[in-house]
Amino acid sequence: MTSKKYYLKINKKDNVEIVIKSLLGYPVNITYNGKDKYWMAFPSPRSKIIEELFLSLSLKKLMWRLPSSTIQVKVNKQHGLVTGIDEYCKILENLQNESTKAYYITSAIEYKGEFWLGTNKSTFKI
Repeated sequence: MTSKKYYLKINKKDNVEIVIKSLLGYPVNITYNGKDKYWMAFPSPRSKIIEELFLSLSLKKLMWRLPSSTIQVKVNKQHGLVTGIDEYCKILENLQNESTKAYYITSAIEYKGEFWLGTNKSTFKI
């Protein structure tokens, strides 16, 4: 899994740049803390099955046409994963939780000295 930067306003020959080559999972949301850090939320870690399916171009095209509910990754263990990166995509924070307290993280927001995690699969307190 890679993270890509798309240049929307700059007229470049190639308007896509890979900024992180090997992510720990599949990010769904990225938020900025207003100072120095972007938070990436990952509902699940990488899956060997999904990685192998995406090697086939025809399967990849087919999977993108399916409703998201049909291709959700089945994770055997509950795993919380949030990464903080700087503006140059250097990883500053790697927060992981392998307990049942916080998993399937879909958003991470740092605001006024507090850190909030969002999920639609679990309830938890940190």
